[in-house]
Amino acid sequence: QEDLLMKFDELLFLNSRGKNGVSFTIWDYGGQEVFYTLHHLFLTSYGVYLLVFDMQQLAKEDCENAQKYILFWLNSVSLHAPDAPILIVGTMMDQLKKRRDIYNVNEKLMEVIGSGRYSQIVDNTSEEKQLMFFPLSNISGRGIDNIRKSLENAVKDKDYVNQSIPLKWLYFLHLLQKSPDLKRIFLSDAYLIGRKAGITRTEEVNDCLELFHNLGLIVYLTATQNLRNVVALDPQWLASALG
Repeated sequence: QEDLLMKFDELLFLNSRGKNGVSFTIWDYGGQEVFYTLHHLFLTSYGVYLLVFDMQQLAKEDCENAQKYILFWLNSVSLHAPDAPILIVGTMMDQLKKRRDIYNVNEKLMEVIGSGRYSQIVDNTSEEKQLMFFPLSNISGRGIDNIRKSLENAVKDKDYVNQSIPLKWLYFLHLLQKSPDLKRIFLSDAYLIGRKAGITRTEEVNDCLELFHNLGLIVYLTATQNLRNVVALDPQWLASALG
């Protein structure tokens, strides 16, 4: 119970600050083609997505493949999570020789994405000239603070961020995450754990699991009976295993 009390202390601290704090759960999801038929399992409307690409690839004269890669993932997120913010992040900024190269990359993005086609894209307004992506240096980390700030601004007013949930739901989540070595459980086990948290109705347990899934805390899929019977407690483990 000490872990649970510490979690509440953290939440109270965040809520007492001058500005509301937002806590993120991060999934590192590969962009390789092997993921193309599975990616929709991890896309939820309660997420915020960083589409990461190597700026060197778009800086080349022949950048069609890089453009197709970006367009594929933009379309995927737009289809499966149409209200979720998207930040496009360009790495390897330190490998570009001139400032003008960054604007050239932005123009290449504009060619394939267009203006206003994807309302979910969060523009980078910190630059002298507004960009539709966030340049990032892999060496110095320059640009990371701007990305963090933009991430928080993109979600801080979302309804799900400010949603109140019962104490027993948080305790249920605590019990689910209590054993880090446990990667998955059966739905019947989740019902038993729910009872320990004071949740006696299976419908309410299902509601909890759906919310936790949408928030990226677990993976709980209901498309088929087989999927419905398993709860993945570690989304990153599942994403890595599928790759």
